[in-house]
Amino acid sequence: MRNIDMLPDEVEFVSDLKAIIYTAKAKAYQAADLYNVASNWLVGRRIVEQEQHGKARAQYGTHVIDIASLPLTAEFGKGYSIANLKSFRKFYLILKYLQIGETASAQSVDRQV
Repeated sequence: MRNIDMLPDEVEFVSDLKAIIYTAKAKAYQAADLYNVASNWLVGRRIVEQEQHGKARAQYGTHVIDIASLPLTAEFGKGYSIANLKSFRKFYLILKYLQIGETASAQSVDRQV
């Protein structure tokens, strides 16, 4: 890349463009992380549902994680190992009772009865 002499206004312009791009990239990474966390929680929930079949506790000896790991790993990569799926299950079980309140925008909407 060649160096070019820029006027102060041009330096500020390029600096603004870089800030826009860096901010957008950071927000994209944050959004991807958020969706990854949500995906892991949902995978954990589905594992628990499959294990329990609507009951309060799973039957001893269910092997749903073993069954799921191989095809998920084949399609999506090593992030779906047995150890990771067990972690997703535990993540769901620990956080399943948390209640998430309404967003500020949803609270500000007038509700007509």
